[in-house]
Amino acid sequence: MEGRPTILVVDDDRCVLDMLEVVLRMNHYVVWSATSASEAIDIFREQSIELVLSDVNMPVQMGPELIRQLQKVDPNPRFYFMTAGDLGKYTMQDLLESGASLVIQKPFSMTSLLS
Repeated sequence: MEGRPTILVVDDDRCVLDMLEVVLRMNHYVVWSATSASEAIDIFREQSIELVLSDVNMPVQMGPELIRQLQKVDPNPRFYFMTAGDLGKYTMQDLLESGASLVIQKPFSMTSLLS
């Protein structure tokens, strides 16, 4: 696994996680996945993650709160959000100010994700 980029994908939709895992692995990424913020935090503490790709709207803990917690553990990885358009109580500016480098609208093409 050494030398291959490591991505943590966080989404409460298992179908989205499965699809992203397959495509990212086919493109030589090491992929960890979590269906909740608490699971993501556990993985993040144990693995060396370079990019976190997280849904914005999740039950219990939303994406921006998750990013803030992960940044306390390690501020170095890049953070991207995925959203189906419903930002909940957040604006696009809020998402970027929370530490995300990019916000990707679902549905998205794998080509746009990989670029």
